Amino acid sequence: MDLDFQSFKPLINALETAGLPVLSTVLAAAFGPAGFVVGPALGILVPMINRALGLGEDATPQQAADAIVADPEAAKDKLATVQEDHSYLLQSAKQVQDFTLGAQGQQTALLAIDAQSQSMFVRGWRPAAAWICVTALGLDTVVIPTAAWVAALCGRTLPAPPDTTALLALLTALLGLGAMRSFDKAKGTSPLKAPEAAPLALPKRPAR
Repeated sequence: MDLDFQSFKPLINALETAGLPVLSTVLAAAFGPAGFVVGPALGILVPMINRALGLGEDATPQQAADAIVADPEAAKDKLATVQEDHSYLLQSAKQVQDFTLGAQGQQTALLAIDAQSQSMFVRGWRPAAAWICVTALGLDTVVIPTAAWVAALCGRTLPAPPDTTALLALLTALLGLGAMRSFDKAKGTSPLKAPEAAPLALPKRPAR
């Protein structure tokens, strides 16, 4: 199933409005940190929702949303059993989300501890990696295109430039961590107080 949040958004909102928060949250969780757990279940859950609403299994999320909005009370009654049977997915999604946020907090805390170290090798590895990646970005976006343009004016061709894909991907990741730290500073939160990651134990689906 092709997961597209924009196509599922009307269905998510319709389920919430109809008083089916578990189904709404489970569908929304498929597009968050718990997507690798909940996402595969949508291939079974969505057709079940469509059948319960009297639609074909291949009905689109928009069609299901329209059916719910047309008669929310009837839809709630039809989907009550489906919601009860899949409540375990909501618990799984919450545990995965808590685990992911805890792991991100611990990583941020480790970076803050590294920055306070007196050793250049400990506190300087991230800036060094960042400058290497920025150099690759400068070569890829300024130096190489300019050199190729000048060479073309002179009737010459340049050899193939080095591949900087890996360095640019690393720069993107480093910028992402920087954005999270900037958010921490704006909110006045300390990375040293980040929550600990709880052990992940996914519940089993209840037997019927």
